[in-house]
Amino acid sequence: MSSVYRKAAEDGLLVTLTGPLNALRAERVVQLFRDISDQGIERVVVNLEDVPFIDSPGLAALIAGYKIFGSDANNFRLIGVQDQPRLVFELTGFDHIFQTDGHSGNSGTEVITLRPRIRVSPVRRSFTSVPQFAVLDVGI
Repeated sequence: MSSVYRKAAEDGLLVTLTGPLNALRAERVVQLFRDISDQGIERVVVNLEDVPFIDSPGLAALIAGYKIFGSDANNFRLIGVQDQPRLVFELTGFDHIFQTDGHSGNSGTEVITLRPRIRVSPVRRSFTSVPQFAVLDVGI
């Protein structure tokens, strides 16, 4: 995972996750939140527009991010929450903890996109999904 990004706002980033947020990806997402916090970023908006599924480790990753950024809904927001993740939040009661917003506008914050890497296996000569992530600087 690379963390190539620059601060567009003094203390905020927009992190876009894609694909299911499940046990295979949860620890990498937590590490991303730690890395961002270590850079001095105080506010994170997580775009879940392209996350169709969240399981319990994925939910735990978001909870860890919430804690990393001070357990303050103003410092850790979720946007673009789809139906299944919204249901998970409602069933677990976390819809009362996370600040969620249906909009995906970046409002002046830096955008980081987290996507699963795909590689071609030379032995099988087929596409294989690898449970790793790349952080891409998409700029503003």
